[in-house]
Order: sequence, then structure tokens, then C-alpha cells
Amino acid sequence: MKTNLPAVSAGPATRRRAASGLLAALLSCLLVLTGCSSIPLAGPVGTLAPEASNDSEDLPRFDAQPPGDGDSEESIIQGFLGAGINSADDYAAARQFLTKDFAAAWSATAQTLVVDKDPTVDELKSSKEGGTFKATLPVTRAIDANGVRTDYPQGRDMAQDFELAKENGEWRISKAPNGIMVDRGNFEQIFSPVTLYYYTDSSYGTAVPDVRWIARRQGRAASIASALLAGPAPYLQGALVSAFPKGAKLAQPSVPVDKDGVASVDVPEGLVAGEPDATRQRMVQQLQMALGSLSNIHSVRLTVDQVPITIGTEGAAPGLPQTNPTVDDTVVALENGRLVSFTEGGLQDISGGNQLGKGASSPSAAVSGTGYAVLTGGRTALKSVAQDGTVTTLATGSKLLAPSYDTRSWIWTAAESKGAPIQAFKGTGGSGVALKAPWLKGVTPTSVRVSVDGSRLAMTVRDGSTDRVLIAGILRDGSGKPTGLSAAMSLTTTLNPTRVQWLDDRRVVVYRPSTSELVHVEELGLDSKQSMWAQPLRGVGTIAIAPGSALPVYAQNADGVYVRRSASAWESTQYKAIDLAYRG
Repeated sequence: MKTNLPAVSAGPATRRRAASGLLAALLSCLLVLTGCSSIPLAGPVGTLAPEASNDSEDLPRFDAQPPGDGDSEESIIQGFLGAGINSADDYAAARQFLTKDFAAAWSATAQTLVVDKDPTVDELKSSKEGGTFKATLPVTRAIDANGVRTDYPQGRDMAQDFELAKENGEWRISKAPNGIMVDRGNFEQIFSPVTLYYYTDSSYGTAVPDVRWIARRQGRAASIASALLAGPAPYLQGALVSAFPKGAKLAQPSVPVDKDGVASVDVPEGLVAGEPDATRQRMVQQLQMALGSLSNIHSVRLTVDQVPITIGTEGAAPGLPQTNPTVDDTVVALENGRLVSFTEGGLQDISGGNQLGKGASSPSAAVSGTGYAVLTGGRTALKSVAQDGTVTTLATGSKLLAPSYDTRSWIWTAAESKGAPIQAFKGTGGSGVALKAPWLKGVTPTSVRVSVDGSRLAMTVRDGSTDRVLIAGILRDGSGKPTGLSAAMSLTTTLNPTRVQWLDDRRVVVYRPSTSELVHVEELGLDSKQSMWAQPLRGVGTIAIAPGSALPVYAQNADGVYVRRSASAWESTQYKAIDLAYRG
């Protein structure tokens, strides 16, 4: 028997929480944490107060029908799946459909499956004492316990098994998967993105965003703090570091917020005992960056057994990390086969730039300092050009991709062929490294671009007849040499792009070059937002973007160079240089 699940009626949803001020303003609260020289790790155990509910008016409210007398097994499963939308009192509405013992063990927050149509329920086995059923959920998105989001643009049927038993004469669920189901139409009322930050390396000088999706429910602050302590998302694991050690967890499943907006994050004593002041200050710094997005939280303090930890002044207090690093206004280009620097005032030769030979393309400049990389011979060789004009061949091959520099002057490329590894070469010459990953098997890289912070690689790849956009973390050794790639995260796009560029530290733009067709440009955010640029240009070959800055964007086609300032339309110029590129 198959049964369609009815939609759950939703009450009025209240306004979404507004983000609080700038990151620097949030982190300025750390200044009040310095000035003490000891950290008390012993003292009376207090009573943990319930988490403040002064933001309850911002929480979405949904109604769900309770189980009725004499409901069938199918109706109980239907009701349970539909009731997951109501998070009040720790999902009490859904727990009514469970046996008493299972209700105490079931975890609603283990995962969330988002569906775009009603699931179906099939009876597998039934008797007077109990039954087994299978529900098939048409899933378009999944959120794990730490807010990591995975989209399934084509949809994916996921089967869940249920066991039922009689309790007090009524059918109740005695076994089911942890987690809830929500309808796609209600998803953005229930979940909203929160940005966690981790550091690029142990110098803690640059912080990189890690966007998560956290339910807007009571206990949201604790969910955010728990997700932060659990470490970076899979696609960033190994590429970023945290002030919190691996396996860190909250000591209490709650983050109380007092009337002054101070959030108390209780951690086990072993997490902070013996740690230097700078490490503890960075722990608070990371928590402040994450929790400061909630309008009722203005500062954060760490506690052990609910006793506040005083953070000393051992050594210099850590400065605020850099976020969204930018590049300067240097633009390189090719003009009649010569490597040149480009400004809107004219072109200037670069030393060694006239030694590249025919078929030069796709120039790139080092993120800082000097040095250039160019493809030559119709994409058959990757060459570097040093400050003194020395030209070095780094790699040869077929259909090499446009090079991209990282912050450590490694030059990245790949061959446009199925299963090709990603390659990186030190800009000064010498042997390179070939980086393989399971997700590269069977796909064809079509463009690669390193983020300005140097921790992530954005790629377009051809997977059969589909063009996909992927982002993976870059793994390095202590010297900064690339050693591998993390798991890849896929971004959903409405185009079939073969080029990707970083727009800032949380957005990329993608497009598909053409010699004759209109070329559309789409922005893709780590928060899954998508938007199309206005006024597509015809026949665009390359687009030059300075990540993280308001510098002009350049595009080139057979007519010449076009410029786009801020979010305005394209304007034509008189220049004829080709393959313009900012640093990186």
C-alpha cells in the first residue's frame, strides 16, 4: 500500500533575524577579555540557566496535528514525518508519535532531509503486535548535525525504515532514523545560513568563512557553538585550522545569554587547562565571529563548570585575523603576443614578455611580489616569467588550463582531459606536484582558480554531459607545499560553465566563453544564493576580476575590452589587449 503524506499546515512565520554589524565591531569585544593573569579551573559547580529566549519572537512557528485515537500505522508515520517541522519543546510534537522509550532516545537534530513533494509509505511486514514499513523521501537537500548542506539538484530518493509497536493500545513508532523531514517551501523559514570562521594556518593571520545552515529554533546559539567546535566542513578539513583541538565539544548543551547580551560557552576543563593565553583568546575570537551574527549576542565568554575563565595577558594579545583578502590593481594582458601590464592609461612591456613565442595565452601574475605565468604554444606549455625577465618552462602537455597563483607563489593548472590530476609548480622553477582525489576520477577539469587566502581551489569540471562547479580545500605541509586536496563541495548553477573566478572569499562567478553567443555570468555563493549579472556580452573570451575589491571588472571579445564598474552595465573601451587578468 502506498500513501501520500499530507502537507503540514504552517502558522505565520515571523521576520528573519537581521545580521549584526561588521566583523571588526563584533571582535572588538575581545578587548575586555584581557587584563587578568590567571585562569581559574576549579570552583563551585553552578546551576546552568536555560538559554535566554529574548529572541523567541523571531522564531518560526508551525502547527502539527497530534496522533489521533485509533490511527493506523501509515497515519502514525505520516504524522511523525510531518510533525518534524515543529521544533517547540525539543520537537515534542514529533515525539508524540514515538514509543516512550524511543522518544527519549531519538535525536531530531542528527540530520534534516528537505523534500519537494510528498513521500510515499510502503508496508513491508505487519502483524497484530507490530509492523515494518518503508518511507521513500524525494530529497533535494540534506543538512547534517553540524549544519553542513548538501544539495541534490536532480533529486534523490532516500528510503527510511520504520518499526511500529502497540503502546497503551495505540500504534507508535519504536524504531526510526534520527532526524527530521521538512518541505522545501518551508526550508528557508526554518533554516538560515551562519558563517563560522577557521584559520588558514597556525599563524592565525587569516580567517576563512565556512557557511553552515542552522535551524532557527530555541538552542540556536548552542547549535552554532557545537558546529564550530566540531571543526571545518568536509571540504575544508585539513586545509584550515581551529584554535579548538580536534574532537572538542561543549560541556553543556546550552549557551545561556544574559540580559546584557553576553553568551556563556561552557567547555570541559581539559579543553583550556594549560593552554596559553593567545590560544584561549583565539577560541573566544572564533566563538565571537560565529555567535556575533545573532542579534541578542554582543560578546562571548568561556566558562568551565559555569565559572567564567579569566584570560590573561601572557604575551601580546592576538590581533584580529584578516578576512576577505584582496589583490591590488595590477592587471596583466597580452598584446600581439607580448606580455604587458594593462591600465586604462595604456600598456607597458614586462621584461621577458616578448620571449613567449606564438600562441601565448592566459597570463597570470603572482598574488604578491613579482612573477608571471603564461600558457604558450596553443596551451601546450606552462611558462613562468621572473622579475629579471628569465623565462622558465614549468610543464608541457596538451590543453593546459589557464594558470592561477596562490599566496605562496605556487602556480596551479591541469590538463583538460578526463581524470587529469591538478598540478602545482613553484613559481621559481623546479619539480611540481600532481594532486589526485577520488572525485577527480572520470571528470575533466576545465578551469582552476585558487582563492586569494590560498586555502581553497575552485574548479569547473565536465562530468559526462554535465558541467559542474566544485570547491576543495588545499592540503599543505609545514613549508606550504601542496600535498593533496580535500573532499569537494559542489555548487548549484543554472549554467553549463567552463570558467570560474573568485569574486570574494565567499562567492565565485562562473560563465562559458563563446566566440559568437551571448555569455551569461552567474554569481554563486557559499550560502547557496545565485544571481545572474545583467547585460550579457556576446563573444566573451575572458573576464578579469579582482577578488574582494571594488576594482573594475574587465571582459574581452572580438570588439575589444569592456569594463564593468560596481554593479553597473558593461562599457566599451578603445583597448585591444587580450586575456586580461588580475593577480592570482
